[in-house]
Amino acid sequence: MKDQDIFIDQFFNKELDKKELQEFQQRLDADAEFKEEVQFRMSLQKAVGQQEASDRLQKNAIKRRLKELESSAVQSPSNQQQSQTKVRSLGRWIAAAAAIGMLLFAAVWMFINETTGAQNLTADFFEQNYTPYDADITLKSPTTNTLIAELDKAYKAKDYSASIPLANSILKEFPNDAEVLLIKGNSLLEENNLEEALATFDSISNALYQDESNWYAAMVLIKQNKIDAAKTRLQKIKGGQYLKKLEHLNLK
Repeated sequence: MKDQDIFIDQFFNKELDKKELQEFQQRLDADAEFKEEVQFRMSLQKAVGQQEASDRLQKNAIKRRLKELESSAVQSPSNQQQSQTKVRSLGRWIAAAAAIGMLLFAAVWMFINETTGAQNLTADFFEQNYTPYDADITLKSPTTNTLIAELDKAYKAKDYSASIPLANSILKEFPNDAEVLLIKGNSLLEENNLEEALATFDSISNALYQDESNWYAAMVLIKQNKIDAAKTRLQKIKGGQYLKKLEHLNLK
């Protein structure tokens, strides 16, 4: 189990991954001391506006004040009037603590959502995650061997303007070849021919390449600033390297 202070520091620094955030929530529910520490730091940030969550001087001062008020609540009758005043003060402290406690879980939920959803889908997602499809072209038939070799060479050399007509020539014989369609679509995307690129990705019918189709279609839609449509495509991705890239993305 992680050291309490380190774990909480990582939480407030937004350094926890999805699994660790779930562990954090479970520990918050089960560990009263852990919850108290988080509550204190949250109250500093939310109620006091304190940015340094590890400000032990303020924490200790508050704790000492609470203990003094609790101790003063049990006194002799001769000090009854003074005790009543301090008890009322303690009551205000308890009420404040209760209010913070009620807000804690909502605040933690919002904080976690901010952490996991910090990567809201924007145009920046394209810049950070797009790479052209890594093609592995297999030979389709003796009549297209030369074309495939030329396409493979042009695409890997990033000669996308040459890749498009070569891909079209191969697609005349193999119109449903998913890899060639992905090469063509990526070449069109690189050439900023977005509408035709989207149509090419949408034409992929091979079930084994649906994740690739949806991923690159989403990349086109992001470039077109059609964020909602891009989210819909990304939500269809089922696994593999593309799903991993979506782990911390808020698609709701």
